[in-house]
Amino acid sequence: MRLKQYYCFGSLFTISLLGSSQVLEKADVSIKTLTITSTFVARGGQVFNAKANFGELKCTIIIQNENGGYANQTKLVVVLPVDITIVSNPHNPIMYRSGSDYRTGWPGSLVFDLHNMSVGQDKTIEFIFTMSPFGNKIGAYVFSGCPDPNPGNNFKETSY
Repeated sequence: MRLKQYYCFGSLFTISLLGSSQVLEKADVSIKTLTITSTFVARGGQVFNAKANFGELKCTIIIQNENGGYANQTKLVVVLPVDITIVSNPHNPIMYRSGSDYRTGWPGSLVFDLHNMSVGQDKTIEFIFTMSPFGNKIGAYVFSGCPDPNPGNNFKETSY
């Protein structure tokens, strides 16, 4: 009987040591910058008011894994303005649309799969969209599959 108790205690002790020796992975992914700029280039000294002429805008988002550890399964969600068209999207995001079955209608949001990010790594996402007559406000949220010690820096929004 005593031998069974020793084996039981030894097994539990070994399992608890192995369980406590696992490294807790965490990664502080953040949105470093979020900017919207006009894509129009003035020629011949002409002044172009992009807001009045409803031109195209470029959104640039820089994501960073600031510290901690390796960030796996990193995703970026971008909420778009109303009534726009995406002109270019280099990273082929998943686009969610406002219409039925997400096939028609205006794009509502983009989800970018950024895969894995090492510590200190930056990733830049850029896309061009048409201006909205209802305002050009964009919100972006980044997260990873690891616990984030500072989730307050995962969201930014900006307007043009």
